[in-house]
Amino acid sequence: MALTPFTKNYQDESNEKGFQFTFLCDLCGGIGYKTEFIKAKTGKKGKLIKGLGAAASLATSSAIRRGTRGVLRGTTSYAVRRGVRTAIRTGTNALEKKYVGMSDKWHEEHEKVFNESQEKAKEHFNLCPKCQRYVCDKCWNKKENLCSECAS
Repeated sequence: MALTPFTKNYQDESNEKGFQFTFLCDLCGGIGYKTEFIKAKTGKKGKLIKGLGAAASLATSSAIRRGTRGVLRGTTSYAVRRGVRTAIRTGTNALEKKYVGMSDKWHEEHEKVFNESQEKAKEHFNLCPKCQRYVCDKCWNKKENLCSECAS
């Protein structure tokens, strides 16, 4: 499930060992709040499943880099060609799917920690009532009670 952040910019630095998020200012892109590292209670799926997923990802990524013409015609299955074309069309690179191989429990825990982290992070931002952006103190005009862009 996709995470829905309150800011337009955030970084997910989570891995198999735990979770950490950095929430960035919607105006300047600076770090507004970085959570502490929270150790995961769950982890990855079995090594065999992860290995198969990684191999498929590498093969797909390699085919994407070489392009769909020639390389994919006749030498690979229709399903692989369709998958590569879909990946190219949607801009999805299989290697960027950072959390493939993590267990369902890990994903549930990841989402829960993300939502809790967001609530803590909101305390470190100001919500502009005019443009609805979450901004850091540097981008906040206290006198106008607006972000610096809306205040100017």
